[in-house]
Amino acid sequence: MRASQEFPADASAVPQARHWASDLLSAHGYEQLVPDAGLCLSELAANAIDHAVSAFRVDLNDEGGRVHVGVHDDDQVVPHLRHPAPDQPDGRGLLLVAAVAAAWGIECEVGWGKSVWFELAL
Repeated sequence: MRASQEFPADASAVPQARHWASDLLSAHGYEQLVPDAGLCLSELAANAIDHAVSAFRVDLNDEGGRVHVGVHDDDQVVPHLRHPAPDQPDGRGLLLVAAVAAAWGIECEVGWGKSVWFELAL
């Protein structure tokens, strides 16, 4: 499986991206990954919209016993893990991705922006 889809820089794109990925995972027999993929993808898509203020592309593929999901935006600012105080209402997205995913990372893309990705074990 190898698929890509572009989404606009709009809050409505977060559930659209999540549903697109969930449908694709289910169609390929990976229903067990849908909850974790949906959570992680929602966080990264929201970050692309809120912080990068950018449309984004989601790439999804399965290889080597894992499903790899990349969220690409056109902002070159690299996100980092934050450790917010308990009373702060935000700043936990990457912490959630790090806790749920088998692996995750960030790749800068010269001339385009960055990709924040995660992998889920099959």
